[in-house]
Amino acid sequence: MFYKGFLFFILLFFSSLYAKEPLIARLQHIYSNSTLKFQVEQTEFICKTYGVVSLDELLERASLDSNCKKAIEIFYKRNENLRYFASHYLFEHQMYHISLKKQNQCLVFAQGERTYSEMILENGLGFVENNFSDKEWKYAFKKAQKNAKIAKKGVWDTTLFSKCIKEYYMQ
Repeated sequence: MFYKGFLFFILLFFSSLYAKEPLIARLQHIYSNSTLKFQVEQTEFICKTYGVVSLDELLERASLDSNCKKAIEIFYKRNENLRYFASHYLFEHQMYHISLKKQNQCLVFAQGERTYSEMILENGLGFVENNFSDKEWKYAFKKAQKNAKIAKKGVWDTTLFSKCIKEYYMQ
């Protein structure tokens, strides 16, 4: 009986990978603005922000002595509230609609139809991936990024973007 139930759950879980319907999952832990841990039933999994290269990801990728790493650390010291952006908008143990995407990336619906990826972009805490090609979300993500540029939010208000973008594309 346990085996059949487990098999059913696995089939249900993986079929949702290919379905357009969002999955309802409980947020277990916020590791950073770009890395979240969710749970469905007894299965836990890590999600990265979909379609976005966040400051946290750039910080993880950067070498110890890089200009990018230093610039992000200075940015977060000046903007402590943005370092913990996820904690202000997402709440542990709350249920969220998510859509599982490629390579541990998830689209998290944080405020109705508005996604967490859009929120990250709107606040200048990341930029749209270079080769992002999801036609369903590309326009919304580019619009959110453009709004942050116009309002000079986050990376768009500093030299941070120019320091980090070169390192990101060279990797």
